[in-house]
Amino acid sequence: RKARVFKHATREADEFENRFWSGADLGKLYSAATDRSRSVTGLEAIFEAGFREYTRLRDKRRLDGRAQLEGAQRAMRTTYTREVDQLERNLELLANIGSTAPYVGLVGTVFGILVTMHDMISSGAQAGIAAVAPGISEAL
Repeated sequence: RKARVFKHATREADEFENRFWSGADLGKLYSAATDRSRSVTGLEAIFEAGFREYTRLRDKRRLDGRAQLEGAQRAMRTTYTREVDQLERNLELLANIGSTAPYVGLVGTVFGILVTMHDMISSGAQAGIAAVAPGISEAL
């Protein structure tokens, strides 16, 4: 599931980046981003937050250009942090599963070897390679 989320986020980011650098009117990009018939995530959400804050501060007219840009940057940083948090959600669980998976496999192998030894002892078979090999190969 997480791989799909990352793949989808990458695809959306690439599509928005292509639209952004194509020279399209920023007002039209903003209008498309604020269209509530779809959810806006990733780069598009960061752009929307920055552009919205910039136009809000620009309309106040009493702020200089530097203050407008700083306000837009703050809004973009906040949205960036929120988007990263969204992508990183549940990564700890995935890391824990990935780090414990080899041990689960090892427990299965040890259990299989124990079953083989138990079966060999129960049947009274000689401890030769012919008696042990099938069970050990299955355990591995």
